[in-house]
Amino acid sequence: MHETPFKSQSVNPSDDASNKALSGCIRSLILCICPEAIELPGRDEKSTQFSIGPDESQQFCWLRSGRGYVTIGFNYASELRDDMRILHNIDGVYYTDKISSVGDLFCNPPLVGLLQQAVAGVRRRNGITLSVL
Repeated sequence: MHETPFKSQSVNPSDDASNKALSGCIRSLILCICPEAIELPGRDEKSTQFSIGPDESQQFCWLRSGRGYVTIGFNYASELRDDMRILHNIDGVYYTDKISSVGDLFCNPPLVGLLQQAVAGVRRRNGITLSVL
């Protein structure tokens, strides 16, 4: 089994740099899944939207930074197959548990699957196909 060097890192609630590092790892994961993703400002200063285009209907997820953790929310979560029940729904907003370490992120195959589904759904809804080189 491949060990990630980040596994032991966790976010210290008082360490903004750790939170930024964790957010950076999540961004890297999102860009691995969807290389054409662009970041857009969120509705508040603590969130960032990820989209495959400038239109709001092309947004597939968002990150929200808290004190010592990051959550990932999904714009069209009701369309996602969440067999492991890792999403929570409060008032129609779907988001993950608090991710407080890189280990939480990389040891979570269901989260990767949800991100892949979210990107595929937005591409399908918007008629976007990928060309293979």
